[in-house]
Amino acid sequence: MKYKVVPPIRDRSFIETATTSLPVVPASEADCCGRLQADTSIESRDVARQWITFLQALGFVTEADGKYYQGRSPPTDLGTAFLEGVYGAQTVVETVADSDTPLRVGEVYEAVKAIVPQYERSRRTDWEAVWETRIARLLAWAVEFELLVSSDAGYSSP
Repeated sequence: MKYKVVPPIRDRSFIETATTSLPVVPASEADCCGRLQADTSIESRDVARQWITFLQALGFVTEADGKYYQGRSPPTDLGTAFLEGVYGAQTVVETVADSDTPLRVGEVYEAVKAIVPQYERSRRTDWEAVWETRIARLLAWAVEFELLVSSDAGYSSP
């Protein structure tokens, strides 16, 4: 399963802090969100929920019966976990890798916008802005996980 939620970029140490703030025994979403807000700089429950989903996509968090807890064996390769667990990550990284020149966010978005599911296009009038933001976040995370590099010219393969 791949997850679409992509929170704003943070460094790897934040991932560790967020993960260790979550329980080792399954707890409710509300409890987990509260823990994230108490132990990190996350200010809203909505953003905390995004982080729970993102950590789940990376393999740090497990869900059982609507309750969440730290996974038993966290991933050792965050780049692979990102590509395998986050919707669109593989396509974005491949699009940049296949280009002979660095690409800017808008160029990557235009090249990959066909991956946006029809129901996402139908559920909101501003879907293009939402997905361009999501693509920008995917690119930033790909840089954080050393799958891409960023320069003034745009994004490219390392």
